[in-house]
Amino acid sequence: MANLRSQVILFTLFSSLLLAQKPLEMSIVPGSEKEEPAELVSKDIRDDNGITTAGLIIFSDLKGLTFQSYNGVVKMNRNPGKDFLFLSPDERVVEVYCLGYTPLKIMLNELGIKLKSGQTWSVKITGDKKLDMIPVNLLIDQDDAKIFIDGVDKGAMKSHQLSAGKHGIRIEKAGYITLTDSIDVGQDNSLFSFKLPELDMIGITINSVPQEAKIFIDEVEKGETNRGLFLYPGKYKLRLSKGGYSDSSVSITVSETSKKELTIVLVKNTGLLSFTVQPADAVVLVNKENVSGKGQVDLTPGTYKVEVTRENYHPLSEVIEIGKNKNLQRSFVLKPKVGTYQFSAAPSGSSAQLAQAGVVVKQWSGLTRFKDIMVGTYTLTVTLQGYDPFSKTVTIRENETSVDDVVLKKAVFGSVKITASPADASVSLYQNGTFVKTLQNGVVENNLRPGSYRIKVSYSGYETDESSLTIVEGRTAAKDVSLDAVVYTEPRESELVGLYAQYSTDGEPKGGSQMNFGWGVHLDMDTGGIFFVEMSQGIFIDKLVKEQPGVKIEQDWAGMSVGFGFSMAPVEDSFIEIFGKYDARIQFSGKEKMTYLTVSSEKELINDFYSSRWMYGFNIFPSNSLLLKVGLFSQGDMYEDDESSLGKINDTTGKLVSIVDKRNGFFAELSIIF
Repeated sequence: MANLRSQVILFTLFSSLLLAQKPLEMSIVPGSEKEEPAELVSKDIRDDNGITTAGLIIFSDLKGLTFQSYNGVVKMNRNPGKDFLFLSPDERVVEVYCLGYTPLKIMLNELGIKLKSGQTWSVKITGDKKLDMIPVNLLIDQDDAKIFIDGVDKGAMKSHQLSAGKHGIRIEKAGYITLTDSIDVGQDNSLFSFKLPELDMIGITINSVPQEAKIFIDEVEKGETNRGLFLYPGKYKLRLSKGGYSDSSVSITVSETSKKELTIVLVKNTGLLSFTVQPADAVVLVNKENVSGKGQVDLTPGTYKVEVTRENYHPLSEVIEIGKNKNLQRSFVLKPKVGTYQFSAAPSGSSAQLAQAGVVVKQWSGLTRFKDIMVGTYTLTVTLQGYDPFSKTVTIRENETSVDDVVLKKAVFGSVKITASPADASVSLYQNGTFVKTLQNGVVENNLRPGSYRIKVSYSGYETDESSLTIVEGRTAAKDVSLDAVVYTEPRESELVGLYAQYSTDGEPKGGSQMNFGWGVHLDMDTGGIFFVEMSQGIFIDKLVKEQPGVKIEQDWAGMSVGFGFSMAPVEDSFIEIFGKYDARIQFSGKEKMTYLTVSSEKELINDFYSSRWMYGFNIFPSNSLLLKVGLFSQGDMYEDDESSLGKINDTTGKLVSIVDKRNGFFAELSIIF
């Protein structure tokens, strides 16, 4: 402790020596500068340029002040504590001198002082005391705390020259309780120690309508609403900012008793431009930004240029004014660029049309003249019975006349007759891969253009026949086609492998259900493509129910099945096959529950039960990856013990021989094919 006291005394002496050697400083009292409207300068006092001077009053508790300025002091009136300087209006710097003090340079612009002819400003100057000043040192546990002595901001400086006597002191730091106290300075009392109590942070929630507004606390960004923040107790400036809305600024006080949740409704600062355009696919630019197809757009208040354009239309532009919270509606109708089209054709009576991108724009018969047809490229088509159709590209240009005088060429034709067997067969005519028409079996079809064609004859259950045919002008091309009946069909696949799930249900007199899971293989076993073998292996869960008067017997089994079968397709390219299958089923475990007059008893069954099952129905291929089976089954369940209460059979002596249950029902199975 003695060592610590010695260090404090040495520190105090060292600080005193430093302060004694340091030159005394003059300073401007913060916030003292102000305009003096009552202190007017006489127009008779002028500078070297003949301009009426401006006034600057220097208030000070220092004595013997002298002054200089860059342009020179024109005149000076002295009074105790008040010096009145007459300066040129364009003066910017005044220097102050006092014996024993470092000169002080007053930068007028930096203080916000703007001299004007005939007007006066004032400022207060003070300085370190020469005589009765005592070196004072402050020991504060927070180095960067802000210090106020007698209300004057001293920054974070810990050493000061103070007069003897009492002085008010205030110490501030964010996150700590502000300390307000007084110190009694004397020659033997110049070291003072302070400790700031730390504050607890308080949580507040800041919401806005709409959300996602940026949060600024004392102009420091803190994220977006809606969110919670922890702040030290105190006063803050809260500002919310969001595009399209006016900033909202409020002062908030954070304390234990203050409101912990704030909701601020933002005011929209945009206007709404609603617009329609014709044609609807025109391009709309607002100050070069594409807003096509929107119909409305939010804009900040101001002036905008709207431009509407489309190919083959005259552009349109307009300058609009958007006001805050105003809705401006505009309708923009573009005027098309047009030309004239004149048409005639021989022989008369033809039908004609102009189409653009496959859409018929104009359609007419005979002579015509369109005066206002939109510019662009069109396809002209002209037709007349007994003449070859005519087609060409027509280009319409603005303010020009396009003329077409079409002479049609008389058409030449041939005929065709297809006689097909069977008589109900379908006969189709194609040219260059494109369907032309359906022909009537055995009937001459006239008015066909000469050229090469393909004939397709088909009928269900018969092989399809396709052959070529040439039609010659003025002649009838004839052909007889006899279809061959389908004897077999090619298999869908040579091998199908997949996983399946199957559900079966029994009919009367015995009820029950089965679930089967497994995998199967569908193989082509015949080069003729008729027969297939289907092999599968899986597990099953079987439930049997038999009811007698007053008695209900339920059995549950789990086991494995192995089976094989065959299938065949009835017609060519069919996605349905007829199939049959046999499998053997071996039980792994079983359990029987008997209920007699609502009293139930259960027992485990031994593993000597097996069954065989026939299945028959249809294979349906809805896609390349799925196979659906539907059909019927017949099953026989065999027992060789007397454990089961289902289907008992005794010999003539009454001895139990075997137990056989016959079951019939239907099933459905879905396979995923690989």
